[in-house]
Amino acid sequence: MNKLPKISSAFWFWLLLSVLVVTLVTLMIETSPDDSRLRLALVIGNQSYQDTDLNLDNPERDAEAMAHTLTQLGFETQLELNQTRSELAASLGRFMQKARGYKRQGREVVTLVYYAGHGIQYDSVNYLVPVDTRLMSEPAIDGDMVREHLFSLKFVTDSIATLEAALNLVILD
Repeated sequence: MNKLPKISSAFWFWLLLSVLVVTLVTLMIETSPDDSRLRLALVIGNQSYQDTDLNLDNPERDAEAMAHTLTQLGFETQLELNQTRSELAASLGRFMQKARGYKRQGREVVTLVYYAGHGIQYDSVNYLVPVDTRLMSEPAIDGDMVREHLFSLKFVTDSIATLEAALNLVILD
């Protein structure tokens, strides 16, 4: 029986990055040089978890590469690495404040949130896993524990939806 070759995570990263670049270039082509839309990006890479069994190899590099690329494409980029639950909330808060400030000035915004790190789905809701979680080593997990220790992706998407931006993008790696 033929086995399919294993595809490396680097391949998937570059494929994702290529798709993102094409999407962003298309977006940029559709705008005029005097376009007042401001491009904002929140880039998060969670790699070094307190529970070392959860540690990953690439999220910091992936987030740094994405932040660099987005900055080159004209995004005002906020790079955050190895975020605890409270730091994730604070980072999102700063991002939202900045976007709302531009909206108050009458500027249209385009937002992009990129997350590289662990994520889980519990009871049909997706969650980002902060680096300070100890939840994964618990013998049993219930909904209250998940909501208390993890960071809801729905909260992120609902928050950026309130901006009424020209475009909101969320990329999970």
